[in-house]
Amino acid sequence: LDGEWDYKASNLPYGKQRKLEIARALATEPKLLLLDEPAAGMNPIRDYTISVRESNGQWKEAASGTFDQSEDPQIVYFGSGRKENNDNLAGYQATAVKLAIKNQAGREIGIAELDVLGVTGDDVDFRRAEGDNRAVIGKLTKDFIYDSQGGKIPAGSLVFTGVYKGNPAYNVVILYDQAGNIVGGEGADGSINANQIILAEVPDTGNIQDVSDGTWVYWIEPDHMTDLSRLEKVRAELYRVDDAGTNAGQRLVSDSMFVDMPRTGSGQLPDIELTSLSQSGSTQ
Repeated sequence: LDGEWDYKASNLPYGKQRKLEIARALATEPKLLLLDEPAAGMNPIRDYTISVRESNGQWKEAASGTFDQSEDPQIVYFGSGRKENNDNLAGYQATAVKLAIKNQAGREIGIAELDVLGVTGDDVDFRRAEGDNRAVIGKLTKDFIYDSQGGKIPAGSLVFTGVYKGNPAYNVVILYDQAGNIVGGEGADGSINANQIILAEVPDTGNIQDVSDGTWVYWIEPDHMTDLSRLEKVRAELYRVDDAGTNAGQRLVSDSMFVDMPRTGSGQLPDIELTSLSQSGSTQ
């Protein structure tokens, strides 16, 4: 558990939570320790079959194989579906997805998290650099003015950028680190300080309800900078709210995979410059 010393216990995979329970019990130096199935839940999935339930109610196999225990996380791409233009893509009109675990009858299985990745009504991800596919994260080199009222991201801020699908009037982006904590600086009162904006091109109709995707920017200002040495990975979560002013009715609608914090050869974060294209209202 050395690599997870700063994690919240509730964010650990189930198997490691069991190890933590045993370690906590051993820390009291007991003369006798009674363990009831201590390895329960510590067996990872190996052989699997994934099926989808189509609109006619029939189950159809989409993928099968064996997970590589040396990789984490792992992504399984569905096949055998309706091919469209690209042979690497398979489309389904499915009402459910089923994971069947094979050849491990009678064993307790530990699963940390399962996500279905694909086209959804709402979606969030990090913007990627051209050429090396790194997430566009870094230190802002100069002030960025993002609205006509003088709203500004100050130079020196730690900036995260990404893309989304959804209604910008009712979506909020929140970032989390590898330990499950919200990414942000700490205020004098101990509060988390971070800011985010959601940008989009102005549609021809001029109506915000006609916007379906765009760019998000999440940042920590220099005065509230966090300890970057402990920030190794981040992931984005997209929330839908009923009231953008109060965040009432906040609910999770999409999240991204973890991405590594980019570093230069000297171990520093790369520089970033944001420029606004005033004709279209978009941001690069």
